[in-house]
Amino acid sequence: QDVYEKGEKLDFPDSVVELFQGQLGKPYQGFPKKLQEIILKGRKQLEGRPGESMPPVDFEQIQKELFEKLGRQVTSHDLLSYALYPKVFLDFEQFRQQFGDVSVLDTPTFFYGLRLGEEIEVEIEQGKTLIVK
Repeated sequence: QDVYEKGEKLDFPDSVVELFQGQLGKPYQGFPKKLQEIILKGRKQLEGRPGESMPPVDFEQIQKELFEKLGRQVTSHDLLSYALYPKVFLDFEQFRQQFGDVSVLDTPTFFYGLRLGEEIEVEIEQGKTLIVK
């Protein structure tokens, strides 16, 4: 309801706009027309299959580009993530460089931190566990 009422003033993330353009495919019977108009703000909806209009991907070139940007070996997971979502991948890498691999933290600790006196165990690799208090 908020989107219908305030949508003209809202700035939607690229991922939402791309979804409503049809770049991730189209839902059965499409999107509600009014909602799609609000989100697209005059942008065109894709016709046909999303991949038809995309240029071929040169994975070797992307791998070289990523190697230069990251300064490390590029995994196939990195390569595909960057090819699909370049900005999201680079933002994630920047976060990981700044804060390390936070995937080892449990969800409450990640979002809220530790309470005074709380202690957790963090397995940083097999056989290596840190006790954080």
